[in-house]
Formats: sequence, structure tokens, C-alpha cells
Amino acid sequence: MNFRSVLLNILFRGTLIAGGGLLGLAVGIFFYDFFLPPWKTLEIQSTHTDGVDILFVDYHSTEDDPTDDILYIQTQSGNIYSVFHNEWLPIPSLPSGNVISEIKKRDGYADSPIVVITTQNKVFQLINNKWEMLEDHKEPFWGREPKQCSDWRKRLSFRKIIDSSGVSFAHALADSTKCYVLFDNGDLEVWTRTQDAFTLMGTLGVSALTGIIAVGTIGFRMKRSKQDLDKSRNLS
Repeated sequence: MNFRSVLLNILFRGTLIAGGGLLGLAVGIFFYDFFLPPWKTLEIQSTHTDGVDILFVDYHSTEDDPTDDILYIQTQSGNIYSVFHNEWLPIPSLPSGNVISEIKKRDGYADSPIVVITTQNKVFQLINNKWEMLEDHKEPFWGREPKQCSDWRKRLSFRKIIDSSGVSFAHALADSTKCYVLFDNGDLEVWTRTQDAFTLMGTLGVSALTGIIAVGTIGFRMKRSKQDLDKSRNLS
């Protein structure tokens, strides 16, 4: 075997390894982003079927555990309910003429009162199930802005979603994600998952190796078939 044949053989093998590895990495990233680890779905029970808006989510954990989170849901009638452990409790209506624009918390403490900002830029806080007006409050209120998240799970859903609110918590080696989803029939679900660096590295390692083996096997079989065909032509 001459030098040119050796060089071509090395280039051929290197191309197969690099191409298979890159293809495997691309497939691994796709599966990690869409399917690994799989989303967990939890239904939030309710007798209310007229929910129209997730106004606020009071997150009580930076993990993907939704157990102690509190939701504030507005219904078609304009009533607002706090939802905790599948228990729906109505909150009092604001004084006449005031319409809620935002819901926040007074601060980041667990027992902090709920604060509402009206369309007239008035601020009320809920103390002992009664609204009290806040005046000249200069500190920012606590709470994450609602973020539409119904597409995070990235898979087809045949149910109509009218609102969603979610958040991602970034940790040192992992990201925890929660997404609360409100369907047009009033059903509520929460989608959660945690992606970590170890799962990512394992997925990419396996997929890259699989890509190298698959592409290498196909490439060598094609090369051998071509060589056999050339031999047949030479013999004829």
C-alpha cells in the first residue's frame, strides 16, 4: 500500500469519526432539550371551570417541587382565588371602582402579605382578609413577572391553553423549571423538570459514541461495496 493510499485511508476514517461524532452530538442535544429528562405533569384539582388568567404565582421552592406554591387565578366573573394544595379560596374584592392590574408580595418572606396594584396605580395590601391602602411606598414589591411557558415542554398538545405562567431557577449544575398551565375548560396543570450537567454530559457522550459507530459502520460498508464492485469490473 503506497503513501497516498494510507493518507486517503486516514482521512476517510477521520472524516467518519468526526462526522459521526458531530451528528451524534446534534442528536444528543435535541433529545436533551426536548425529552431528557422527561417532563412531570401534575393536575391541580378544581371545581371551578371559568378560570381565565393566572395573575400571580407565589413560588415557595427553587426546585421543581410545586407542592407549596400558591397560585392566584382570576375567573370570568372577575373573582380572584388563591389556590394552595388543590384548595381554592376566594380573596376579598377591592373597594368599589378599583380594578386589579398586578399582584405581588410585600417582600420575600413566606408570611408576607399580598399586594395588588390597580389600574389607577393605587396599592392595597391584604391584612387579616381585608384590603388596606398603602401610600408613599417606595420599596419595590417582590415577585417574579409572569412568563408565558406553554411552549417549554415542546410537544404537541391537543387541548386549548388560554394562559400559562412559569419560571426557571438556575443552580450551580442544574436548572429547575416549573410551568403552570390553564386550559380553556378551567383545568390546571403544572409541568416540572430538572436538567443537570451530569445528565447532559452522559447524553452527549452516549450519543456521540453511537453516532461514530453508526456512521462508521455505514461508511465502511459503502467503501467495501465500492471495492467489491471495482474488483468485479476489473475481473470482467
